[in-house]
Amino acid sequence: MVCSKAFALLIIITCWIAVCAIPLSAAYYDKALFAVWGTSADDIFAVGMSGAIFRYDGSKLVSMASSTSNNLLDIWGSSPHDAFAVGDEGTIVHYNGSSWTEMNSGTLECLRGVYGTSPNNVFAVGGNLNGSLWKGSAGPILHYDGSKWTPVDYELTEDNFWDVWCSTDEVFVIAGREVHHYDGTQWELMNTGSSHTLSSIWGISADDVYVAGASGTVLHYNGSRWRSLHTDTEYDLFSIWCGSAADIFVVGFRGVFLHYDGSQWVEHRFGGEPLYDVWGTSSTIFVVGQLGFGLRYVDRSKLD
Repeated sequence: MVCSKAFALLIIITCWIAVCAIPLSAAYYDKALFAVWGTSADDIFAVGMSGAIFRYDGSKLVSMASSTSNNLLDIWGSSPHDAFAVGDEGTIVHYNGSSWTEMNSGTLECLRGVYGTSPNNVFAVGGNLNGSLWKGSAGPILHYDGSKWTPVDYELTEDNFWDVWCSTDEVFVIAGREVHHYDGTQWELMNTGSSHTLSSIWGISADDVYVAGASGTVLHYNGSRWRSLHTDTEYDLFSIWCGSAADIFVVGFRGVFLHYDGSQWVEHRFGGEPLYDVWGTSSTIFVVGQLGFGLRYVDRSKLD
């Protein structure tokens, strides 16, 4: 298990990699893309500023009408015909296989994370920033049951939710340095032991969950406790994606792109632009970033 290596000396190898930029139309090339998700290497969605949504089919990238002009900050779907994107002012848009339509979220707060396990079990989280990147007022946890979005009955104050991941029965939500956990019966506040703010979460199962955050933080939950998985980078990490316990990717500030194979971290660089999100398949890893970076990918065979 990865957690057994958490306090071992991890080797960090740094190298530069060649990436393939997927051309964006001139109208959107000057807009940041904040999130990427797909169903395969030939079916990728990316969302970003001013309601931008793009779909990549393995050969070309096309712009999609999103029905909103608000920034879209995250995306998740259960299939090529069922996807959700969330963003500013409580925005949630849904793709049914032919078009995107706006949904009633019941909130005007910024929604920054969305994840689910099926078309009728989807969670969205967020909160008001109030001038701070990480903290704000108490934020919403919303659940979609296939027909409507409703607030989760969980009384909280002073928590600004950043990201969410769930299994069929359990839910993990990032808030500051902590993780809020629903075990199928009740919510609890988990003490991660982190001294840094957390920004992204991904899981393989309910007892194999990973988070990333400020100052190179990566933590692993093994079903009983959280442990640090040392990365040896001081840059803030914005997103984490896991194919398995021996296949973890994190991206962040200054173009940092880290891959963990179960025994060592390999640090790659995509130039110096911030990378906001990462998602992958067994053959290809996709990343999105700041203005002008767009959507790019790298062949896994060229990584290690």
